[in-house]
Amino acid sequence: MRFAIPANDRRLRELVARLDDDELPMAETWRRVGEAGSRLGLLRPGYHVVRCLVQQQRLLRRIAKARVREAWTAFANLAAAGRFREAEEALELLGEALHHRHELVLQQHKPP
Repeated sequence: MRFAIPANDRRLRELVARLDDDELPMAETWRRVGEAGSRLGLLRPGYHVVRCLVQQQRLLRRIAKARVREAWTAFANLAAAGRFREAEEALELLGEALHHRHELVLQQHKPP
C-alpha cells in the first residue's frame, strides 16, 4: 500500500474536515479518509499526516464553538437585562461569530 498524498492537498483537507468526528479516534478518521480517497482515485495518506490535519480541524472547531457560545451568552445577558440596543449589537456579533465559524473551516482548505 502506497502512502503518498501530501498534507497540503486540498482534497485531503476537505476529506478530513468532512469525515472527522470528535467522538471517534483519529485512527478511525484516517481509515475513513483513506477509503474515501481510494474511491476518488487518491493514494492513501499516511497516518501522521491525517493525525496532524485532524488536530488542526478539531482545534478550529473548538475555537469556533467557543466564539459562538460567548456571543450567545453576551446576547442573552443583555436581552435579559433589558439592554436591547446593546443586545442588538451582541446579536450582530453572534452572526459574525457564526459566519466566522464557517470561515475557519474553509480557510484551512486554501492551498498555502
